[in-house]
Amino acid sequence: MRHARLSRDKIRQADGEISVAAQPSDGDSAGAGRVIVNPISGERIVICQSGAQTGGRLLAFDLFLPLGGHVPARHTHPTQEERFTVVAGAMRFKMRGKTIVAHPGDTVVVPQGTPHWFGAAGDVAAQAHVEVRPALRMEEVFAASADMSHGGQVFGIRMPRIADLARFLLEFQREIAVPNLPARVVKALLIPIAWDPCRRLPRLPHARHVHHQEALPSPLPSTLPTSLPMAPDHRAQNGRQ
Repeated sequence: MRHARLSRDKIRQADGEISVAAQPSDGDSAGAGRVIVNPISGERIVICQSGAQTGGRLLAFDLFLPLGGHVPARHTHPTQEERFTVVAGAMRFKMRGKTIVAHPGDTVVVPQGTPHWFGAAGDVAAQAHVEVRPALRMEEVFAASADMSHGGQVFGIRMPRIADLARFLLEFQREIAVPNLPARVVKALLIPIAWDPCRRLPRLPHARHVHHQEALPSPLPSTLPTSLPMAPDHRAQNGRQ
């Protein structure tokens, strides 16, 4: 059964694209109607119900994927369940060693802690209504991920900076994780990458507002030394000889 939001938004599908007729508010304002666009994955997210509106029980949003759009990598949500109901086009899911192709009216449930990947299937764009339980900081995850996509390019391909990605995974450990690796191992690997005193990293967005132009120096992890040994003063030694 299609979600009721389809009739309100008047979805238009043509030439491999799905668009929303009425554009909601800007992407920096948290809450229902917020639009978050990730230029790397092609995901366009329109918030229907925020965690603040549901007491943290639920985050609901409409997901739009262009032709060929997909999440960058397989991942897990350690304590959250995701429920996808396809509204238009088709979506391909990969989890538990199986590939699932879902069509309009189909619902795919991703249990918490399950490694998975998804993207648009076929030769048209896709739309799904997604529910995440509990909400936690998932809306912030989407905003931070989109913000990172403006970080840089590798061989002409837009990609986040590795230090930004490390900080992202450390910040949102409850919401997103690397599959098949213990959390403590991932954390130990990411901390040295996230700590880069030679550059200023973008500030991760807050729940209420994303400050794209603000930047803070990356924090010094408690596991790293707070000072470095001083190099010997060769000039002073030469003077005493």
